[in-house]
Parts: sequence; structure tokens; C-alpha cells
Amino acid sequence: MGRIYQEAQEVLIWLGEPQRAPSVNIEQATAGASHAEPNIADGINFLHLLASGEHFHDLPTSPSKSWRLLLEALRVILDAKWFERTWTIQEVVLAKKASIMIGEYRIEWHVVEQAWIQWSHHYNSCCGECNFALPRADMECIHRFASRIIDLINARRRRELGQTLLQPLLKFKAREATDERDKIYGLLGLQSGSAIVDIKPNYKLALEKVFEDFAIELIRSQGWLGPLHLDLTQILALPSWVPDWTYMSSEPADYTSARFTASATYRASEGFIGDFSFSPRHSLKVTGIEVDYIARLSCPYQLKERPAEQLQVVAGWREFLHLDSLAREQYHAGGTMEEAFCSTVFANRFHESSECRPLQLEDIEQWRSHLIATS
Repeated sequence: MGRIYQEAQEVLIWLGEPQRAPSVNIEQATAGASHAEPNIADGINFLHLLASGEHFHDLPTSPSKSWRLLLEALRVILDAKWFERTWTIQEVVLAKKASIMIGEYRIEWHVVEQAWIQWSHHYNSCCGECNFALPRADMECIHRFASRIIDLINARRRRELGQTLLQPLLKFKAREATDERDKIYGLLGLQSGSAIVDIKPNYKLALEKVFEDFAIELIRSQGWLGPLHLDLTQILALPSWVPDWTYMSSEPADYTSARFTASATYRASEGFIGDFSFSPRHSLKVTGIEVDYIARLSCPYQLKERPAEQLQVVAGWREFLHLDSLAREQYHAGGTMEEAFCSTVFANRFHESSECRPLQLEDIEQWRSHLIATS
């Protein structure tokens, strides 16, 4: 299927007939009717205006095109089941040109992408105040727009740069598939570069066998135990080392993906590739080297919204290690104990805008000062 999407002159994405939105009480720009129906044509025109780079305060807000109506029309488009399916991702990621069709209306996908890019640009610069003045329901619609579109934009970019199959799998794990074997098969076309997992769709295989074969091929092709870095909570009857792609964790996909990407940092045996073998009884056998052992475990990190709570967790870890008295001592692998602690906590990476570089001690001081200031 991936080759079909890649070689097609244009891919037409059918979202179905527009679904009528629930009746809502909408404050009109002028006195008059207090109820109105969102219009799909207005929603598509709205996307074209955003894509053209219009400032938010220059967008039309006449009685028939109030902000609320425009966003309600956009919501109707975004509520299409197409945005929740696994197979559909390839339609925009692989296509040379793609267009969305909903009922009699049509809009090219690149316009939808550009609408979000321009919205994001204006939101973070000249027109931020206009967004902050929007009601909560309208902001929720904008965030829904972002979540629907930006993941597909990034999937295309990552494929152009080269990615393993695990990256889209982690990102789109929550997408639905009528046949759950398509959790794997439906994303095969998204992998690229030198780390392609060579598996072919085979719908004669049981779901458990598909997941196990994928884990085996992933370990063999990449030479490391990638699956063991994932959440191994299982619903299906699988070997303990095989991820269950039907299990839906409460953790946001972005956090799962980021943690997996950072896991490559923790490879004390870098340069040493162990031997892997798989027994007919579903066992994974691995040879390796002993680097060190874990002496004690502290509390695990849990997502904290308030900066003060984040700082408290890190302070607890420092106290657990008696780091205040040991900070300047030398770490056996180089640098100080303080630097080793920070490199571990931050996966040795510092993200600033689109930049990602090795962590430096001054980055930690900057982060700590920010947390204290915002607490």
C-alpha cells in the first residue's frame, strides 16, 4: 500500500459526508439569532485564510462567520474518524500530493499544513493576545487542530530524515485498526533510511505471532534490545520481552517516544554488540558484559505540572545520593559527581527550540534558577 500512495499523482482522502455538530448556543457578532449551524465551506475558507498568513484580528467575524462558527466548522472536519485510524497516516505522509474531501468540499493537504504553521507562528509572536482572549471551548478546538495536524507534519519530516518503525509505532499507538495486525503492517511504509525492519504483511499469522516476529526482527536488525526499553505491560499472551501494541498506556505518546529516544544514552557497553538467539519456546537468550550493579533505588519520576513539584523530586534524588557532600568528587567515568547526576537525569541532552546538544553544567544552573523563579 505504501508504494501505491508514493507513486500516485494525487491521493484523495474521503472524510465522508459532514456530520452535523451538536446544537450550541453561539454569541453572534451582531444582535439577532442566538443559534447557528457551522458551515463546512466557512471552515475550509478559514483554513485558506490562516494558510495565507492573515493576522487573527484581520479574520472575518461577521454574523455568519463569527470566530465560534468558524471553529465549530473546523471541529466538524477534525472529528472525522479518518484522523483516528492507523492506515490513513500513510495517505498524507507518503503522497506526492493529497487532498481532503468532505461531502462536496475539497481542500489540499498542504493548505491544512500551512494553516497550522502560520497559526503557530502568529500565536507565538504578533497575535498571541488574540488567542488568549478566546473562550476555553475555542482554545480546546485549536489544541485539537494542533494535535490532529502536527503529528502528521512531523511524521513526514522524520521519514525524510530517516526513522525506524518504532518511532511512528510509539507516536500513533493509540490509533484504531479494524485488524490489530495493522498496528504494525499499517505503518511499514513510514520507516526509512538504513534501519528498516524487513517484515512482510502476512494475515495468516496470529496477532501474537506478528508482534513476536516484529520484536525479533527489530532486535536482529538493530543489534540492541530496543523492545526492553518499552512498556512491557501485556494484555495478550506474549513472551515477557515482546511489547503488546494493543495495550494503551495512560502516558502521553510524546513522553513515551521521548523516553525511548533518550534510552540510547544509557548504553554503558556502547561498542560491544552481544549475541542474541531465540528459542522455539519463545525465549530470548542474550550474551553481554557486566558493567556495574544497582545498589539502591529511589522513587521513580512521575509527571509533575508545577515547577515547584519538579524541583522537589530532583531535590529528593540529590538527598538520596548525599550529593550535596559529594558533588565535587570525581566520577569514575570522568567529570564530577554533580555532572554525572545531571547527565543521568537529563539523558545528557539539552533542548532549546529546535536545538538539541550535549548537556553542560550551566544548562542545569539555568534550569534550576528558572524553576526556583517560577515556583
